[in-house]
Amino acid sequence: MGFDYDCNGHSEPQFPSIDCSTQPLVDCAGEGFSGTAPACGEEGSWTECAPAVAPLPLLCVAVDKGTRRQACR
Repeated sequence: MGFDYDCNGHSEPQFPSIDCSTQPLVDCAGEGFSGTAPACGEEGSWTECAPAVAPLPLLCVAVDKGTRRQACR
């Protein structure tokens, strides 16, 4: 099964990976795969970024949201 729908020689994953620890607190939002994004059609750990709760509310942390299959186009 191929995922090169525009025939450019490369698969086109729909979702990137995300590192919540690098997000500034004012923009602590977003979601994506934790760590390296899986290949097309494979499953990976899904993460949502959220501000930390006390005692360190000035951090952006990853919240585990289970797994998701990498969609590609």
